[in-house]
Amino acid sequence: MNNYEDKTDDRKETGRPAFSGDQEREKAEGGYYIKHDIGMTLQEYAAIHLRIPGSGIPWLDEMIANAERRDLSVKVFSAVYVPGMSWDCVWQNVDSAVANMLRARG
Repeated sequence: MNNYEDKTDDRKETGRPAFSGDQEREKAEGGYYIKHDIGMTLQEYAAIHLRIPGSGIPWLDEMIANAERRDLSVKVFSAVYVPGMSWDCVWQNVDSAVANMLRARG
């Protein structure tokens, strides 16, 4: 007889933990235990790793989007910068190019 009972919730299939063994157990009535998955879900892990703001957690998705924008800015800066160009002009060009790239992605 299994002494563990899975706690059900309404998460997607990708809602299981990204790393197996990350569980807390809580004693329940009758000597059974309820498992609580801890840590990030596969969906959250994939969103972070792939840098796609689709984790389902608004603040995490915002962080991922900001990181993507920062990384694109660095790449665009290296292509836009011309020695002697004013910094204001450089960053206007970078901001404009990044905004266009993100808009094109959807």
